[in-house]
Amino acid sequence: MRISGWMVGVPVVVVGGVVLAVLILTSGSSGGGGAKLQVTPDPRVAGKTPTASFNIEASDRGQGSSDSFYNPTEIRAKAGDVIELVVKNTGTVSHNLRVSGPNKIFDLDTTGKKGDDFEMPPNTVLPGKTERLVVKIDKPGASPFRCDFHPQYQKGTLILE
Repeated sequence: MRISGWMVGVPVVVVGGVVLAVLILTSGSSGGGGAKLQVTPDPRVAGKTPTASFNIEASDRGQGSSDSFYNPTEIRAKAGDVIELVVKNTGTVSHNLRVSGPNKIFDLDTTGKKGDDFEMPPNTVLPGKTERLVVKIDKPGASPFRCDFHPQYQKGTLILE
């Protein structure tokens, strides 16, 4: 008995289509709502409870990148405190927050070596969302902060007394 190619091919295509549809509809999950981003906490602040918290608005007035800003642009806190910076994006583009570390300059190491900056995990605050960054700097002084996406426009200063 001879079997035609279409008699084998059609069932394979149909089964493959059903499997693909199930994977798309379930996003490959087992009912848990999809994969969660695993963020490794900064060891300098991991497990520490913030002693001070500040709200920061990140926005762009609906004009995009060149009109990006933080409000407030200056935050005063006590050196050595564990500080929580809660960033709410009220704009139309993604923002983030990076605070220079104890060396008071932004680390732009292109070799893959991690500097001493405090970076917001997951490093993006989508429009309408809120994320947080926890920092602890023992030495008093002014530590600049900025948005990595709009560094020339969106910046401020964390003043530690």
